[in-house]
Amino acid sequence: MSSGRALMRLEQRKAMREARELLLRAQKLAPDYAEVWVALGENEWNRAAFGWVEDPEEGIRRAEAAVRRALELPDPGAHARAYSLLA
Repeated sequence: MSSGRALMRLEQRKAMREARELLLRAQKLAPDYAEVWVALGENEWNRAAFGWVEDPEEGIRRAEAAVRRALELPDPGAHARAYSLLA
């Protein structure tokens, strides 16, 4: 997951796409790890904000769904970041 977060810091289209692939793999391996869901939400938000998805509104919906999933899991640290993204 740290590789995915590192790629997201580059704020480049290709890096963001690669980060998403890594985060999706991490999510499959650890579906109950709230930080993965928050990172996926951040990734979707960034892709929509930069216009790197065909439908930005759908990207925002995916971001919201991911962070809401993080809020269902018992991790207060991830919750703070999830609420921040929702705001």
